[in-house]
Amino acid sequence: MTADQHPRREPQPEQCIRFSETPASDDEIGIAKLITQFATALNAHDVTMLEATLAPDAIIGTTNRGGALLPREAYLAAMSKIIKSIRRVQYHRAVIRVSDDGQSATMFYSGSRQLYGRSGATNEMRYFRCKKYRGQWMIAEAGYLDP
Repeated sequence: MTADQHPRREPQPEQCIRFSETPASDDEIGIAKLITQFATALNAHDVTMLEATLAPDAIIGTTNRGGALLPREAYLAAMSKIIKSIRRVQYHRAVIRVSDDGQSATMFYSGSRQLYGRSGATNEMRYFRCKKYRGQWMIAEAGYLDP
């Protein structure tokens, strides 16, 4: 069965992300919700939901491009072609750090990604840099860290 033949699944946000440190401040909770929405969108194969998490000038790394950072529109175009191959994304040992001015933050995690047609999960270390745009947290950059 190919990825295109798999029915759309309902997102299960509670299973997308596990924190090493429970988000406590309003900013940390807002960022946790944002990254959960990003992971939920990948798991639900929902490019529109994914797009809603990204800042207008976001740059995002993809594994199918060797981790290269792509501008928002190029990333979304690439994801619209491959998103159905994603079986499940989970983030583990996530930690959020908010800047002193409260306008930017970074979340680091280790995670796993499973694709249809492949056995086992791909383990990865990734980061999200988030910024406030008009008072709302958005993903400004996401990339992969070398192990």
